[in-house]
Amino acid sequence: MKLISAPLTSTIASIVLVLGAGSASATGTGPAFSHSPTHGPVNTTITLTNGGCSDEQLAGDAIALFRASDNALVSARVQLGNDPANRRPWSTTLSVTPTLLTPANVEQPTTPGAYVIALFCNIGSSFRFPGHPDPATTPATADLTKPFTVDTTASTPGAYQALSPTRLLDTRSGIGAAKTAVPAGGTLHLQVTGRGGIPTSGVSAVVLNVTATAPTAPGYVTAYADGTTRPTASNLNFTKGQTVPNLVLAPVGANGKVALFNGSSGTVQLIADSSGYFVAGTPTPPGSFGVLAPTRLLDTRSGIGAAKTAVPAGGTLHLQVTGRGGIPTSGVSAVVLNVTATAPTAPGYVTAYADGTTRPTASNLNFTKGQTVPNLVLAPVGANGKVALFNGSSGTVQLIADSSGYFRSP
Repeated sequence: MKLISAPLTSTIASIVLVLGAGSASATGTGPAFSHSPTHGPVNTTITLTNGGCSDEQLAGDAIALFRASDNALVSARVQLGNDPANRRPWSTTLSVTPTLLTPANVEQPTTPGAYVIALFCNIGSSFRFPGHPDPATTPATADLTKPFTVDTTASTPGAYQALSPTRLLDTRSGIGAAKTAVPAGGTLHLQVTGRGGIPTSGVSAVVLNVTATAPTAPGYVTAYADGTTRPTASNLNFTKGQTVPNLVLAPVGANGKVALFNGSSGTVQLIADSSGYFVAGTPTPPGSFGVLAPTRLLDTRSGIGAAKTAVPAGGTLHLQVTGRGGIPTSGVSAVVLNVTATAPTAPGYVTAYADGTTRPTASNLNFTKGQTVPNLVLAPVGANGKVALFNGSSGTVQLIADSSGYFRSP
């Protein structure tokens, strides 16, 4: 028996639950609690052994989570009544997910920190938890207590970890590279791992907002995994003197670097701000992301992925994405595409959506007459494995699409 408001002692072994987009891991053992990871993102199992509430106790029981720093109640579930079907036996398994501790329906804390899980047996109808919004009574005595900590860092392969935006590169001021413009046809090798909250290893791709500024000639930028063959895809396009940003999902090389190629006959200044990363490994859980080397799936100018002709006014192009460029033939909910509109004969927009579904009113990129505009698009995939690209313009437009990854379907 341990008073829940009492300080935790060193005799209590710890359970470490790693939550977020990753599965659980743990340290320590204890006679009352054990645990093991389960399939799916952020799931773990806590087993109450030789100390759970017995079937013979008919008053009721409860399970709760407390914040260790001040013993404030985070969430709880009380179960009263005499029905043996509602009783948890001496050995029972509780699954911890991002939102629920089932079957007790105790909300899982998402804020990193130290917490205590407590089991109360044989409670009465007047039972009150410490810190509960109901009228306070003397703190209850818990039959079992166990501390654990919450860490929201992603760990499952293909999981995404968001980060506060950090400037990793600015060639104008010498951040992340020499204080000089990238030369014509030159490649900048940007170290991304170990910087801005990105781990030193175990990273498959990073999310960067890449900006080209002060170019002395028209051209483009290609971002790819350093140390690999440069793809033919582009991530952003620019004209002389133009400042152009674009969101880029950049694969990371084995050396922890991203290569940025200046496909121009002139120099260009480059800026890159990170905002997150994907965990390396084979993606299997629903919603996990598979990073791929950029591959051109569509170019209506040359007949790649569609007929060699511009998309007509108000026309829709049906692009096959599954089974191409490393994208699986099935089990794909969405793909990441860098879509570029070029040579439009009138202003308009492009909408990307799951083929075979109703076209949404949203647009993914907008253009003016004669403008070349790229944008990163997370495009849902239809049941037929295709993405529909609608030309919302009164004129024709050439479309290009480069894939860089996919998401697993539920």
